[in-house]
Amino acid sequence: VSSCNIAAFNLGNAAGAWFGGLLLTAGVSLSHIPLAGACLTASGFIIASVTLSPLKGSQA
Repeated sequence: VSSCNIAAFNLGNAAGAWFGGLLLTAGVSLSHIPLAGACLTASGFIIASVTLSPLKGSQA
């Protein structure tokens, strides 16, 4: 379980770096990269919340 947690953390770091590089290549200003990262984080939080919400009601 611990190794899966570390692997997910590293995957998130790699995906964020890739996404930031993709935006820079597309011509987005460097000052807008943190905003894009915040939006990516918020979307991940929303997806996790929606995905895990049915599990919360099924626990007794």
